[in-house]
Amino acid sequence: MKKILLLAIFLLLAGCDLEPNIIIEGVEDEKVYASQQIIKLDKEAAGKYQMVLNGEQIESGHQVSKNSDYELTI
Repeated sequence: MKKILLLAIFLLLAGCDLEPNIIIEGVEDEKVYASQQIIKLDKEAAGKYQMVLNGEQIESGHQVSKNSDYELTI
């Protein structure tokens, strides 16, 4: 009985995706900058996820140079 319970718990957890730990450098939520900013995504996440800035896909190291409101999604 214990083996079946352990197997059921394992199968349940194996199907669950844990929230990824994604590190973004160069920008912060709701912050205003007086100079150009470079948006970087950590190397592990860069291989698995894409960044989209105001509807356009960008790569890690993208430089934001225009004054405006921006929406960054991963």
